[in-house]
Amino acid sequence: MLTDGAAAGPIVLASTTFGPALGAFGFEHVLFIPTAANGLTDRAAVVDGARAELHEHGVEVVELDLEDPAAVGGLGSTDLLRFDAVCCSGGDPYRLLAACRRSGFDSLIPGWLERGVGWVGQSAGALVAGPSLEPIAEVTPFDCPVGLDVAGLGVSALLVLPHDDRPGRRLAHAAAQRVHGSSYRMLALRDGETAGVDGTGWVVSDHVSGRVVRPVRTGDAAGVAECLATAGAAAWTFLGDQVASMDPQVEPWSWRIGRLDDPDDLLVACDDGGLIGFVHVEAEGGTGEVDTLFSLPRVWGSGVGRRLLTLGLDRLRARGCDVAVLWTEERNERARRIYERAGWQLDGATRDREFLDVPIREFRYRLAL
Repeated sequence: MLTDGAAAGPIVLASTTFGPALGAFGFEHVLFIPTAANGLTDRAAVVDGARAELHEHGVEVVELDLEDPAAVGGLGSTDLLRFDAVCCSGGDPYRLLAACRRSGFDSLIPGWLERGVGWVGQSAGALVAGPSLEPIAEVTPFDCPVGLDVAGLGVSALLVLPHDDRPGRRLAHAAAQRVHGSSYRMLALRDGETAGVDGTGWVVSDHVSGRVVRPVRTGDAAGVAECLATAGAAAWTFLGDQVASMDPQVEPWSWRIGRLDDPDDLLVACDDGGLIGFVHVEAEGGTGEVDTLFSLPRVWGSGVGRRLLTLGLDRLRARGCDVAVLWTEERNERARRIYERAGWQLDGATRDREFLDVPIREFRYRLAL
């Protein structure tokens, strides 16, 4: 749960595209900061792309380059109450952070947020909104200037790691989670995703599929239980008639959700039809366990389960785990193929138990984090 951020207005942290969020929050007047793109060989493309998204959604734009002395000179007298949001484009996060400090722009932000002004950050603009740039030293292609204070602007208690689906970024983001996850709450975003953040948590929206992923909420127990029962009936046909008539167990899931140390330990995926998948992870010492991972048959093969598993494993890394385990029934061939393609390996452990009064045998898989 995010409890230490300064967010008051709507906060949107984007990897690349952010346009759909503009309509969702009803932004009409935006102060656009292109400074992070200064010095890039593709500056025009970066800035024009962000500017086009704003115009495409009918937003009135006033542009302010924090490295333009003439523009910055009138910054303190500018009446920003008429702006719904500040939008910072992508580029060099260190350059943007340094310019925010040099111009005094950073000192104005808390007051704007308190008055309900939102923040839209794209890539670098999303990074500087977080608590610190310390975790991105081995992730970003940009070099941190000597002596720069890497404390972020504190717009959000969440640090997003953009471009998670670009070459090399997944491994770098996993390493950042391992090293800095105990100090900072981080969330890896793929291109095409945005994270909406407030004082209670986050919601990742995939603007290609229309799905969202977020931490579990108290009212999700029925959806989680229904997902497990439906997915189980389709996947565990080897258990016979008992599984076909399995009833959703809402009360046990209500109890389990209520006992979570942190809602981020149980993530759910949803679409317009409701809850479509979930993953529950637990950590003990240096070993984490993927306790439960299910998705509805109607979304099998769409990547929902893989996305949930990736975020669940990041959560285990952040909790100090260097290895993850999971158990699955020996006849659960589809799931076993998925795990093995993802690098999970049998470690030789087995356990026998009963499920729905049917004897089952489970194998344990292991993955280095």
